[in-house]
Amino acid sequence: MIMSSIFKRYDLQIVKYKFILIYGLNITDIMFTLFLLGTGEFFEGNILMEPIVGNAIASIALKVILPIVLIYCLLRRMRDATESQLKISNIFINICLVLYVIINLSHISGIGLYLMGYL
Repeated sequence: MIMSSIFKRYDLQIVKYKFILIYGLNITDIMFTLFLLGTGEFFEGNILMEPIVGNAIASIALKVILPIVLIYCLLRRMRDATESQLKISNIFINICLVLYVIINLSHISGIGLYLMGYL
């Protein structure tokens, strides 16, 4: 009930909260990715990140600095957005949030399998 309410709402305060969640999931994504790649049992599935993940510092910088700059710019623009624009933005924000949850759950399951010795 609470989760569906959060997904439906698109006021700026909720959007900020969703961006914080996405940012946190983005950070855990790179941490999990680097751990899993370090095992030698996994590969990077994102063709855009594949050339970058070989350099941990560049990967972390890209996944930490660029998203915070983009989120800041988006939130500034969203302050002047119409209700219709906020509704449409909310759809894409929710999709991004769900995808990051799925990606992180995939990483967690990979870590679990690795730690239990199945890989």
